[in-house]
Amino acid sequence: MLDTSAQKSIDNLKKILTNEDMTFNEQTTKHFLILPFLTSLGYDITDPNVLKHEFKPANLRGNNDKVDYALDLGDFKIIIEAKPLNTNIKRHYHQLQKYYNSTPEVQLGIITDG
Repeated sequence: MLDTSAQKSIDNLKKILTNEDMTFNEQTTKHFLILPFLTSLGYDITDPNVLKHEFKPANLRGNNDKVDYALDLGDFKIIIEAKPLNTNIKRHYHQLQKYYNSTPEVQLGIITDG
């Protein structure tokens, strides 16, 4: 059984995904799909010690590349690269691979379109 905040997130997701007037660019996808999903999993997306926005891998020097999100769960770290809804994410695997390989402390890399 889901708690009330998780159920509310799921209900909002259903409304958003069935709204034909909504345009999903990367920011919209992150705000309305990815962040509510992380919240429903129990992560505190308002805690900058847990969720880091625009995380810059330390080993990418002199480059403006940033991962959309990094989840810091103590000994376990996750990076999340977001793309707009309905994007063919296979075309972007190399980007996630570059971020993952540049961040040795990360155990899991995710690329998603929401």
